[in-house]
Amino acid sequence: MIRYSHGTALLCTLLVLGPSRFVGAQTPSSPDTLITIIAVRSVAEIDRESLEAKSMGDRAELARKGFDKERKIAETRIGLKEKEIESLELKQDLAEQQKKTSEAAAFESEIKRAEAMLKVLKVQLSVREAEVSAAQAQAALSSAMMDALEKEQSLQEKRLSPPKATVGSPDYTWHLIALDDLSKSMLEQQTVVAEKRGTLADREEDVASEKLKLLEAQAAFSRPK
Repeated sequence: MIRYSHGTALLCTLLVLGPSRFVGAQTPSSPDTLITIIAVRSVAEIDRESLEAKSMGDRAELARKGFDKERKIAETRIGLKEKEIESLELKQDLAEQQKKTSEAAAFESEIKRAEAMLKVLKVQLSVREAEVSAAQAQAALSSAMMDALEKEQSLQEKRLSPPKATVGSPDYTWHLIALDDLSKSMLEQQTVVAEKRGTLADREEDVASEKLKLLEAQAAFSRPK
């Protein structure tokens, strides 16, 4: 028996309805009125959006590389600052052993300032790590968008090409089933895009939060009590 789903019948109706910019549920005028789910769009428009998504992904990858380079620099600076503090502590211990009170106090002051800078550097590292994650999330969103647009293009090409079978024939029914399957695949990918957008929003929130901490750390360093 040939399967003819409700979704297939829905897509058949879409072929009759023609272009529409509305992509969402519409209130049916009667219980038997089908709902337009996927709007008809030109392949040219989809191609343009695909190029924009690819460009976004390229920019995200370039930004990720830059942030990752800055992250490694921050790690190096942290290591150097930690060694500086260790050296100052050794000098302070030696001054104390030699009863050089004023010299030991001077080293204590240097240590506190170096520790304050170390705190700034560690928060700066957190900012760079958050920026790397955000760039990765943006690249992942770009990839998901391109996949969704590719699936939509396949659907639109199939939808806009006239079936080679007569209405009501088994081949025509299989044509509608193919449209049904393409629509399902596209909509599933659009849910992935929505999830990736949410992830990107979370990562961007992390970046803003870490930058706020960095601002506070820098203020504490430049305006010590």
